[in-house]
Amino acid sequence: VLKNLLKDYSNISYYPIVVFTKRSIFNVKTGTDVVYNTDLLTTIKKYQIEAISDDLKDKIYKYLINLNIKERRLRKDHVIRIKEKKKNNKSKIKNNICPKCGGLLVIRNGKYGKFKGCRNFPECKFTTNL
Repeated sequence: VLKNLLKDYSNISYYPIVVFTKRSIFNVKTGTDVVYNTDLLTTIKKYQIEAISDDLKDKIYKYLINLNIKERRLRKDHVIRIKEKKKNNKSKIKNNICPKCGGLLVIRNGKYGKFKGCRNFPECKFTTNL
């Protein structure tokens, strides 16, 4: 999403980090960093490559802040929609339907054992544990 929002800055390297508050319990399986907000600065500092100027950082920051959901009710609605989508995705997976493309999920044998994967592979790369 961020790359799409900042498509005018295609020369920037991205280091995805998912951040939660301490009130959250995260159950996310991803190859990116998933941290609590208290660990964000430490996580950012491990990428010590200075890639963009302070002026550009400020410009991007202001642009993204303006996109942030400011009203409490809208933020709450956003969280509700995310939870509904997650519940819907679990239901689809249970019924062997790919939540990404709607294709059929089939059992596959991988290097580390069996898993469910989308039949539309390689176009769709969705997988989940059994």
